[in-house]
Amino acid sequence: MDAIETMQCLSPKNQSVIAYWHEKAGERAMPSRADLDPVIDLPKLTMHMFLVDVERGATRFRFRLVGTGVVDHVGRDMTGKYLDELFDHEKHYIEVKEDYLEVVRHRVPRLGVVRFFSELRGMPANYERLLLPLSDDGLRVNLLFGSCSPLSARMLNDNGFCANERNGRQVA
Repeated sequence: MDAIETMQCLSPKNQSVIAYWHEKAGERAMPSRADLDPVIDLPKLTMHMFLVDVERGATRFRFRLVGTGVVDHVGRDMTGKYLDELFDHEKHYIEVKEDYLEVVRHRVPRLGVVRFFSELRGMPANYERLLLPLSDDGLRVNLLFGSCSPLSARMLNDNGFCANERNGRQVA
C-alpha cells in the first residue's frame, strides 16, 4: 500500500475522492480527464469538486468547472475565472498558487487545511482542500481535479489543528 492509498483526510468526502482518483489511475502515475465521470461515479460529491485548467506552461490556472457546494462555501462562482483574478490579498494568492504549482511540478496529490474569508458569510471559513493531478499524456499535468470540504473549528481542534492555522500536506 502506497502513501496515496493511506492518505488521511479529515473529511470523509475527500477520502472518497482520493480513493476514486487512485482507482482511476490504476498502475499509472495519474488518471486522465477522460478516465473520470464523477457525475455517474460520485454523484453525491460532485457539488464539492472543481476542475482547473493548467495553462501557459503551468503558470496560469483557470477554473473550468466548480461545484455548487464550493460556490456556496466560497460565496462566489469561480467558473471561467483565473486564479489570479480571484484574490484581494496577494499573500493568499501566492500561497494558493504555490499549492497548485506543487501538484503540477511533482505530479502528486496535495491535501491541506486552508482558511480564507468567505464573502457569503462575511467571516473566515476553514476547509480541507484536495488537489489531484490529471494528465492526457501520462507525463504533463494539464488539469487539476479538486475537492473542498468545509471544516468546523471543532473538527479542526479534534484533529490537532488550530482553527486559524494553514497547513498543506503533500503526499508523495
